[in-house]
Amino acid sequence: MPDAPTSKMADELRSKAHEHPTFVTLVDQLDESNGAPGQDASEGLYVDTRSTPGITVNGELRVSVARIHSVTEDDVRLVGQVQAVRVVDHPLTSWELRFYVHVPQHFHTNELEDTNEWFLRVQEIHYNEAEDNLELAAVDA
Repeated sequence: MPDAPTSKMADELRSKAHEHPTFVTLVDQLDESNGAPGQDASEGLYVDTRSTPGITVNGELRVSVARIHSVTEDDVRLVGQVQAVRVVDHPLTSWELRFYVHVPQHFHTNELEDTNEWFLRVQEIHYNEAEDNLELAAVDA
């Protein structure tokens, strides 16, 4: 697969990621948006899963497969992201999901390995700004 064009590898990686149980659970739990939700959207957390191009960074193909936006009375902010990642020139097509928290007030991004910790941190950032309670079903790790 290393000889495949980046766009084809990105499409294949995106398809695999969309079947991953963590991705499926995330999409089932949150309202979907196509791009960042508008300021007129109800307060809450939204997931944007529209297709994004794959980019190659340090020999890795990275595709953002989900972006989490926080909508509050005053603002719409990117607070989290899920990327599907694989090494481009590796003979095996193994890949992984990576989870990032975006801290808007500091323009800072942190990668978290534990999915539950990641989602709790995303919620914490949102609830620091919002009073709306979002009900989510418990997710078994």
